[in-house]
Order: sequence, then C-alpha cells, then structure tokens
Amino acid sequence: MRVPCRVQIGESSHFGVVLNLSRMGLFVQTSAGVSAGDPVELTFQDEASVQAQVVWHRRVPPALRSVAKGGAGLRIVGAPEEYYWLLAKAAGVRF
Repeated sequence: MRVPCRVQIGESSHFGVVLNLSRMGLFVQTSAGVSAGDPVELTFQDEASVQAQVVWHRRVPPALRSVAKGGAGLRIVGAPEEYYWLLAKAAGVRF
C-alpha cells in the first residue's frame, strides 16, 4: 500500500507516503525531521486528516537517500471515520 499524504509538524509541511497502517498506528515515509514525541498531522488527498504522535523514526544519511528512505512510526491520537474506511479498503473489506 502506498497512500500519499501531507505531513504537518508545527508550521512545517512535508510530503509523505504511508506504507503501512493499522487501527492504532502507521509508518510514513518522509524526509521530514521528526523526533520521538512530536505531534504530527497527516492530511490525505480526500482532505481527511489524522492526528498522531511520533513513536520512533528512521533517519537516512543524505548519501544513501537514493536507495533508502527515512520515515517515522506514528501512534494515532485522533482519526475521523474516513481513516477507518481507508483502513478497511486497504484490508480488502467490502461493505
């Protein structure tokens, strides 16, 4: 799964791609500089947004960014119903 999103950290906005998601958290690939504990807002193409907190992050040295990407593991703090629909769709659940 690859879901593009905007990653908002304070006043700073970055591009990101959600690669893995669950009911309680997700992994977003991004070059945004984050630290454990940072509050983050993710906004998806349909304008639904998710409030999250950084649990862990993976930084990649600039010389390796062409072959490896950094990102962050996020814990969901607040999400609208649309997020859970996206999750169900990704899991192949039909309604």
